[in-house]
Amino acid sequence: MSRTFLPALFFLLVFFCTTSCQQDEGAPDQKQLLAKTWLVASQVVQRNDGPKEDVYAQLEDCQKDDELIFFENGTYELNPGKDECQISVMEEGTWELYDKQLFIAEQEYEVQQLSSTVLVLGFKASKGDDKIVTTTTYKAK
Repeated sequence: MSRTFLPALFFLLVFFCTTSCQQDEGAPDQKQLLAKTWLVASQVVQRNDGPKEDVYAQLEDCQKDDELIFFENGTYELNPGKDECQISVMEEGTWELYDKQLFIAEQEYEVQQLSSTVLVLGFKASKGDDKIVTTTTYKAK
């Protein structure tokens, strides 16, 4: 009985490992979801657990149409939009995504939400006793 039991057990083990470890081929992975053009939709800053401040409303119109583009090869570009500010700088560099951590030009962001249409990034900074948390919501272009 053990001669037939072991091959059957091996077959079941291989079957379950291959079916449970495979990603749904129809569903994009996080890197595929990220690799597109994004526009800032909102940005809030919270200092020292105080009230959240809407900094998006304070941006000039020429800053609101800037495009953040992630490419699948691990590079990105931050391009001024059609309505360029007087001082508009194109920025480019590399990015890496590890689960909920996104590194853009070696700066770490927390991926709070990622779908085909919405990207929410959190950024934490400290300066002395001040703790600043910035949450930026992007919409796909």
